[in-house]
Amino acid sequence: MLTMNMQHSVIIVDNDKNFSERLSKSLRDDGYLVNLVNSGLLFLEQIKLSHPHLIILEVEVPDIDGIELCQIIRETPELSSTIVVFLTNQSEDFIQIAAFKAGCDDFIIKTIKPRLLNYRLMAHLNRQTDKSENFHENDLIKKEHNLYIDSERFVVVVDDNHVYLPKKQFLLLQYLASQPSKVFTRDSIFNFLWGRNSKVGVRTIDVYIRKIREQIGLKYIKTIKGVGYRFQ
Repeated sequence: MLTMNMQHSVIIVDNDKNFSERLSKSLRDDGYLVNLVNSGLLFLEQIKLSHPHLIILEVEVPDIDGIELCQIIRETPELSSTIVVFLTNQSEDFIQIAAFKAGCDDFIIKTIKPRLLNYRLMAHLNRQTDKSENFHENDLIKKEHNLYIDSERFVVVVDDNHVYLPKKQFLLLQYLASQPSKVFTRDSIFNFLWGRNSKVGVRTIDVYIRKIREQIGLKYIKTIKGVGYRFQ
């Protein structure tokens, strides 16, 4: 059994009953709290009642497909810190790209061995816990600009206005603010957010920075041409 510091909650969205029940049993054996949902609409009802640590999506589910569900999750402030993993038989490149553009954390083919899958999911959960704990110690207050980053609630307060950024944008802002005035290269930011083996383009960082600035203002993040960004 995997060693877990806490009991993580998981929602599986998949209309393949046999597969989802086998997966559910495997995860429960490893200490997860698991709920099964077989359609997109039922999932949207479920997340009104609970905010899981991890959501496992199939691409093809009734009512609302997995890609659209992922987009909805990323646009929901209360779910901004939730890990979203696609577990599917769909392996086409364009589907994987659409999933990552929608904001998923991982894309896994169903042929993966159960034990490897469990360790892969746990790696995501452990990494998120480590980031949360590290950033919580360095929650930033800039009184002169009235900006506060709340790591527990995943919210940025700017001039008394609450700003809910999508998960990766929030983590990017935290990362820059963790060491004010330090210049972070695009490569270091990319590796932090996606890891070295991700297919996401490095220029995605520039898009994220632009969207963050649209929400919190232009004065907090400075572009260092040809290098990267720093928080000021």
